This record gives sequence, C-alpha cells and structure tokens, in this order.
Amino acid sequence: MFYIKCAAIFAAAFCYGIVCDIPKKHLAFSGLTACIGYAVYLMFLPNEIIGCFIGSCCIALMGELLSRILKETATVFIIPGIIPLVPGAKMYSMTLAFLTRDFEQGIVLGGSVIMYAGCIALAILLVSSTVRSFSKFFSR
Repeated sequence: MFYIKCAAIFAAAFCYGIVCDIPKKHLAFSGLTACIGYAVYLMFLPNEIIGCFIGSCCIALMGELLSRILKETATVFIIPGIIPLVPGAKMYSMTLAFLTRDFEQGIVLGGSVIMYAGCIALAILLVSSTVRSFSKFFSR
C-alpha cells in the first residue's frame, strides 16, 4: 500500500509540475521531493501536525539542495513537492460544515487547517532562511 501511495504522490506532483510549467528535466526531481516529504509525514502519522512540519522541512531542504545542484530556483521543487501535504480535504470539510450551519465542527476543522498551513509556511521559512544564512556565512 505504501508503494501505491508513493506512486500516486509522484504522479500528482509530476502532473502539477506540468501545470505549473516546470522545465521537463526537473519534473522527476519535483516528484521525488514530494515522495520523500510524504514518506517523512507518514513516519510521524499518529501526530499529524508534527509530521506535516517535519515533512515540509524535508521538502524545503530538498528543494534548496536540488536548486544548488541543478542550478534552478528552489520553488521549482518546493511548490509541487508540498502539494501532498496541503490539507485540501480538511478545507473542503470545513467549508461544507459552515455551509450546513455546523459552526462548531467548522471552527474545529478551521483551526486544524490553520495549524497545517502554519506548519507548512513556518517549515519553508525556517529552512530557507537557515540555508541562506549559511550560504552567506560560508561565502565570505
């Protein structure tokens, strides 16, 4: 089952990379980034928020490393790689709860969505700023 999920995530990131007009030679790397990030997320699955944070950190770190190796911007690898961790189903459920006037459930799901989004944003910010600080320090 794990391999089927990884194949589906690779295909989703690959196809999303095509939609975002990523250079063809980097599509496989963006799919691989998504697979590794999601595998790290699955290792921490009982605690989804920590798994989302650490998986996003891995995706951002791989994006930064691949950008240095392949001479491309990091967003080429980070944006398709982060797609499997985005809480789309929770956002849909939250919207549906608000539309059906189940405000209590909507608020609970909204808090969860905000925590997921915050973890993703914070992980990318921390890794990106750390890599840039190290690269400025070592380039002197």
